[in-house]
Amino acid sequence: MNREDRVKNSCQNIITKSSKKFCSSKCKDEYFNSGKKTQEIFKCSKCSMEKNYFEFRFRGIGPKDPIGLFRQSYCRTCENQRQKDQRDEDPIHRLFLLARRRSFRDYIPFNLTESYIKSIWPKNNKCPILGTEFSSGLSSKDALPTIDKIVPKKGYTIGNVAIISFRANSIKSNADIDVFKKIYDFYKER
Repeated sequence: MNREDRVKNSCQNIITKSSKKFCSSKCKDEYFNSGKKTQEIFKCSKCSMEKNYFEFRFRGIGPKDPIGLFRQSYCRTCENQRQKDQRDEDPIHRLFLLARRRSFRDYIPFNLTESYIKSIWPKNNKCPILGTEFSSGLSSKDALPTIDKIVPKKGYTIGNVAIISFRANSIKSNADIDVFKKIYDFYKER
């Protein structure tokens, strides 16, 4: 059923075709739901496995589930893997987004760019304080790269941040003397 047929079969009180104003919610539902099938089993467009509709995240367009919501065309497992691969491929983008989100949330200054973060990224891909190699994933949380504010009140601004590991960033508050000395020596040079 094409759009013109749906307009003819639905409410005649549509002001214009582009405005989509209807006389009642029933007429609006009939107009938008005609010709759209709902289904309980979807086939993932990435892994080609057939799964129940609740294995697919909500989305504005795509297949429609039995309760009338649109779902993504790929399953949660494939979506999680895609996001993990993207984080592994470009950790700088994720660090930029997380720092920007925290700055807006905490009302602190922010003027970083992805190119600046890339320029201060350690060349050997290791934490400059602990010497551990950066990695991603929840299993290696201590080795995750983080953006650290040198002077917290200055915020995420150019010249006030460093890329260090999550462990180095978290032990600044409860470090033993040797580790704290390494942290002190690192920031003394800045």
